[in-house]
Amino acid sequence: MVRRCLCTGECRDSVLRNYEVYRIAELSHRPGLKLAILAIAPSSGSLGWFLISATGTIALKNLLILVLLLFGSACVGNQAPRLGSQHGEDPLRPHEPLEPLELAITVDDLPVHGDDHPGVNRLEIAAKVIAALKATDSPVVYGFSNGEPLEWDPTVMDVLKTWGNAGYLLGNHTYSHMDLGQVRAEEFMVDIEKMDHLLDSISSGATGAKMFRYPYLSEGDTLEKRNMVREYLKRKGYRIAQVTVDYADWAWNNAYLRCAVGNDEEAIRWLRTHVVKAARRQLLHAQKLAKLLMGRDIKHILLLHVGEFNTVSLRDVLKAFNAEGVRFISLQTALADPVYEINPNLPMPDGKDFLEQLAAMKGVEDPYGEDSYDVYKQETLAKLCVR
Repeated sequence: MVRRCLCTGECRDSVLRNYEVYRIAELSHRPGLKLAILAIAPSSGSLGWFLISATGTIALKNLLILVLLLFGSACVGNQAPRLGSQHGEDPLRPHEPLEPLELAITVDDLPVHGDDHPGVNRLEIAAKVIAALKATDSPVVYGFSNGEPLEWDPTVMDVLKTWGNAGYLLGNHTYSHMDLGQVRAEEFMVDIEKMDHLLDSISSGATGAKMFRYPYLSEGDTLEKRNMVREYLKRKGYRIAQVTVDYADWAWNNAYLRCAVGNDEEAIRWLRTHVVKAARRQLLHAQKLAKLLMGRDIKHILLLHVGEFNTVSLRDVLKAFNAEGVRFISLQTALADPVYEINPNLPMPDGKDFLEQLAAMKGVEDPYGEDSYDVYKQETLAKLCVR
């Protein structure tokens, strides 16, 4: 069976960039190998290119083809590049339903995260993220903030005030978004203290427990650093806001900004559709890994960022979570789960979420990790809309 569909020259170039390309002659040492193949051929006139799909055995010579990893015929139209490769059975089984799950939402990098699209200001981004959060039944949300952006743009103080006026709380994310794996513990603690003073100076009607989150989730490259900072946080009355669900929304944000600048509406649609799937995948991953490590599910904590992509995607992500029965809880409620009293007591220079830390502590390999099934990886997102 042969199928054809019209594809523009841009589409042709996209396909050639994002699929494995072979000549049939190169595979002739494996006669009879059944594959789904795609051949690119010019159409008549100036209409573009045909993508010709067929399923059969290798018999032709010197035809430029695309070898698909999955059997069956396919026809590729003008679409965003396919991200990731899929080899064998997905150990996560992403189509399985979620079991009842409790999730606290947290947002990092207030008042400024990443670049923004020309014509959009930080206050507008924050207002739209807040609106998306308010559209759910989520209790009060912590926003983990830095102070350094105020030095080059004092107007972003309005973002922090708007967050508080919405009834949400501010947590400490260090003053300069400092990486404990790269500095001395003493320097890191000074940065926490500096941010602490700034938070005290911001008037807000909402009050709550003092919460701290490590930038990059990095708790230090040595146990000495880790323990010094943990002891300091305890003295200052801070709880550590761990993370168990992280779909790397920052990487999706970077891709979105590139696509927006290039006015690539098709790629933007792809991002908005697939980020919901990626988020759900990470939620399922966290639930399964928690059960493997603890023998039960735990109260989970979601990491988000106050980035521009979340102004157009976060509402859909949270709506999808709601539809699957996820119950949103406060960060304080999540941290009341006894699991968060565990200190994995390991140096974490590269930054790991809490479940990854527990797995390292127990010497358990994550059977659901993305290394075993390459989907929505950060390095592939980084290639989208690159000119």
